[in-house]
Amino acid sequence: AGGEHAGLLGTISYMTGGRTVHASHTTPESSDLQRYLGEMVEHDMKYGVLEVSSHAVALGRLKGCSFSVAAFTNFTQDHLDFHGTMDDYYNAKCGLFLDYLDRQGTAVLNRDDPKGRELEEKLDCHVVTYGIDEGAMIRAVNIDEGKGGDSVCPAGLSFDVRTPRSTYRVASRLIGRFNVYNILTSIGIAYSLGIGEDAIQEGLRDAGPVEGRFESVDEGQDFLCIVDYAHTDDALRKLIEETRDMTGGRIITVFGCGGDRDRTKRPLMGAAASLLSDVVIVTSDNPRSEDPSAIISDILKGMEADNYTVQPDREEAIIEAVSMAKAGDAVLIAGKGHEDYQEIRGVRRYFSDREIVREAIRKRRAQG
Repeated sequence: AGGEHAGLLGTISYMTGGRTVHASHTTPESSDLQRYLGEMVEHDMKYGVLEVSSHAVALGRLKGCSFSVAAFTNFTQDHLDFHGTMDDYYNAKCGLFLDYLDRQGTAVLNRDDPKGRELEEKLDCHVVTYGIDEGAMIRAVNIDEGKGGDSVCPAGLSFDVRTPRSTYRVASRLIGRFNVYNILTSIGIAYSLGIGEDAIQEGLRDAGPVEGRFESVDEGQDFLCIVDYAHTDDALRKLIEETRDMTGGRIITVFGCGGDRDRTKRPLMGAAASLLSDVVIVTSDNPRSEDPSAIISDILKGMEADNYTVQPDREEAIIEAVSMAKAGDAVLIAGKGHEDYQEIRGVRRYFSDREIVREAIRKRRAQG
């Protein structure tokens, strides 16, 4: 919307101007990263937007990079199978700012997150903070989560943005309190780069939902169906809480946990799902080399309520959730989001939550 071209490297895809390819890693290996950045230059991209994983920082994939702006969104438990401890995980995240952010660059930090405030104390570069609470340089106030506030965004989010320069209102088709923070992150980055208010407002109005992130599947059914990438207890909790605000019916949650990954989060996700959902169907995610039943057993250790069933076959679990949904209910399919595969015993096969739930809804409607 600001008239500049930007490339993107992230979890879903890599877009370099000349092509868009499926992402193999959130942040590519170092030699691949430089090649993709080179392609962006060849196609006259002024900006390259990178989703930087903690793995990428720890493994040196960013060597040779210098960032003009780096943004910190939040900090919750994840990836302990790789980092070992929460401290090591946090320090890896901090490495983006301490080792790769240009001294003349800007750190954009979520001030509502305690770790964001802690990171601010470590930095000697220019800092822009954002949040909903008092104290942030860029704040969201007068938040309306029920409608976008104009004819372009009749449903979604709208709120006033207060910056040191001015106050203006933004509207977006995105929904959920967590997307207020995502939008604020984007505004903070744009603000740091000198992008004007008009471009920010237009860009947010035009931005559609991200694939597999709180993505609504609508086949004309009388219940809500959401597919989401949530694969931590914090993300799952936020997903269910946001959905609770949108529906007066039951919440039916389908989820599992990945194999060969952090095992300590499995019971935590079980606790979040059982406490906040009305019905839970525990299933498989990407078991990888692990026995799916062993993963499910770890999840069940955290279940706080007797409101769950177990269906190891993920497709059958999704079909079961759709079949039991009543008018006004919400079906949440969590964990895989945009992914189009399932990995079982080291073998990947095509699998799409979105396609399966869409087909299940169609069959249900056809059967009356």
